[in-house]
Amino acid sequence: MPVPRRLIEFEFSPGALARRIVRGAVEHDMVRLHGGIVAAFEIYGAETAEQDVFDAARRLAAAFSPDCHATVADAIGSHAKRA
Repeated sequence: MPVPRRLIEFEFSPGALARRIVRGAVEHDMVRLHGGIVAAFEIYGAETAEQDVFDAARRLAAAFSPDCHATVADAIGSHAKRA
Protein backbone atom coordinates (compact mmCIF):
# COMPACT_ATOMS: atom_id res chain seq x y z
CA MET A 1 0.00 0.00 0.00
CA PRO A 2 1.58 3.33 -1.03
CA VAL A 3 2.03 6.07 1.55
CA PRO A 4 -0.29 9.04 0.91
CA ARG A 5 1.57 12.11 -0.40
CA ARG A 6 0.05 14.33 2.32
CA LEU A 7 1.61 12.12 5.00
CA ILE A 8 5.01 12.29 3.34
CA GLU A 9 4.76 16.08 3.02
CA PHE A 10 3.74 16.41 6.67
CA GLU A 11 6.55 14.16 7.92
CA PHE A 12 9.13 16.29 6.14
CA SER A 13 7.61 19.73 6.69
CA PRO A 14 9.95 22.29 8.30
CA GLY A 15 8.08 22.02 11.61
CA ALA A 16 8.19 18.24 11.63
CA LEU A 17 11.92 18.22 10.90
CA ALA A 18 12.58 20.81 13.64
CA ARG A 19 10.68 18.65 16.13
CA ARG A 20 12.54 15.53 14.96
CA ILE A 21 15.90 17.25 15.50
CA VAL A 22 15.00 18.38 19.01
CA ARG A 23 13.45 15.03 19.92
CA GLY A 24 16.70 13.37 18.87
CA ALA A 25 18.63 15.67 21.20
CA VAL A 26 16.23 15.17 24.11
CA GLU A 27 16.19 11.39 23.74
CA HIS A 28 19.91 11.14 22.95
CA ASP A 29 18.96 9.56 19.63
CA MET A 30 21.73 10.71 17.34
CA VAL A 31 20.28 8.91 14.32
CA ARG A 32 17.04 10.92 14.63
CA LEU A 33 18.93 14.16 15.33
CA HIS A 34 21.36 13.90 12.44
CA GLY A 35 18.77 12.37 10.12
CA GLY A 36 16.51 15.40 10.60
CA ILE A 37 19.40 17.75 9.82
CA VAL A 38 20.45 15.86 6.69
CA ALA A 39 16.84 15.65 5.48
CA ALA A 40 16.43 19.42 5.94
CA PHE A 41 19.54 20.14 3.88
CA GLU A 42 18.54 17.69 1.14
CA ILE A 43 14.90 18.75 0.89
CA TYR A 44 15.14 22.50 1.41
CA GLY A 45 18.75 23.48 0.64
CA ALA A 46 21.09 25.25 3.04
CA GLU A 47 19.52 28.72 3.10
CA THR A 48 15.90 27.64 3.43
CA ALA A 49 16.77 24.89 5.92
CA GLU A 50 18.53 27.47 8.09
CA GLN A 51 15.58 29.86 8.02
CA ASP A 52 12.68 27.41 8.20
CA VAL A 53 14.01 24.38 10.06
CA PHE A 54 17.15 25.12 12.05
CA ASP A 55 16.05 28.45 13.55
CA ALA A 56 12.86 26.76 14.78
CA ALA A 57 14.83 23.78 16.11
CA ARG A 58 17.19 26.07 18.04
CA ARG A 59 14.27 28.03 19.56
CA LEU A 60 12.45 24.84 20.55
CA ALA A 61 15.61 23.33 22.01
CA ALA A 62 16.35 26.51 24.00
CA ALA A 63 12.86 26.37 25.47
CA PHE A 64 13.57 22.82 26.62
CA SER A 65 16.99 23.36 28.24
CA PRO A 66 20.38 25.00 27.70
CA ASP A 67 21.99 21.56 27.23
CA CYS A 68 19.45 20.62 24.58
CA HIS A 69 20.07 23.91 22.78
CA ALA A 70 23.83 23.33 22.84
CA THR A 71 23.44 19.81 21.45
CA VAL A 72 21.17 20.97 18.63
CA ALA A 73 23.29 24.01 17.78
CA ASP A 74 26.50 21.94 17.73
CA ALA A 75 24.94 19.24 15.53
CA ILE A 76 23.56 21.78 13.05
CA GLY A 77 26.90 23.61 13.02
CA SER A 78 28.85 20.44 12.31
CA HIS A 79 26.62 19.62 9.33
CA ALA A 80 26.62 23.20 8.04
CA LYS A 81 30.42 23.12 7.79
CA ARG A 82 30.15 20.09 5.48
CA ALA A 83 27.30 21.45 3.34
